Amino acid sequence: MNKHKLKTFDQLDTFFDAVKKRVTERCDQLKEDYKKIEAREKRRLKNRQIKLERESHDLKDYVKEFDDFLLDFDQEMDFMANRANFDYYWQEFKQLESKMKKATNFFAVSEFKPPKFESMASEIEAVDQIGKITDNSDFSMPLVVFNTYNLKYVFNYYEKLRDFERLSLVDDENLADGEVPHYFKSIYIPDDKFLIMGGLERESSITSQRCFMVDEKGKLSVTMDMHVGR
Repeated sequence: MNKHKLKTFDQLDTFFDAVKKRVTERCDQLKEDYKKIEAREKRRLKNRQIKLERESHDLKDYVKEFDDFLLDFDQEMDFMANRANFDYYWQEFKQLESKMKKATNFFAVSEFKPPKFESMASEIEAVDQIGKITDNSDFSMPLVVFNTYNLKYVFNYYEKLRDFERLSLVDDENLADGEVPHYFKSIYIPDDKFLIMGGLERESSITSQRCFMVDEKGKLSVTMDMHVGR
């Protein structure tokens, strides 16, 4: 029995070591999934940052050139030439404005939301259902036939013989012939005993409250009466 227990415990340890390994691998996989999503979003945001920095640089260059134009405008005497230069800067400004208003992508850019870990309580509770110890103990009821009119006649079915054989009760007090009521009921008790209960009293034919016990050695004895006859 100890050898079998040790073998079963080894099987349990091996099984749950495998479960723990799979759980650890699953945890690592979820972390990798998070990192991939994070890296993708960082690349997307980096591209938007580069565009904004490029547009900011273009705007600074334009401001500097326009400031230089205004300084020269005060010194130039040719109004038409100054106006032509102004029109050029104005058109350049409108193009720059249109470029900066244009979205980074053709479609609307989704808002960045960090990845989120989600789990269900049932996933944790499912761990309690992993594995099972099967009770192979045999508590099946033996096939016993009682003559409920006369307890002296008891037969037990033997699987190997495929037949019934009469059992000899140990009845030192002659209870089967004189005390056990007729038409009693029998109930099997898992520690190989039968409870004989109720029935009709032999002399008066009233419902009986008395109970008897047939133990694992076939000994018939009196036990505690019921509160109500049956």
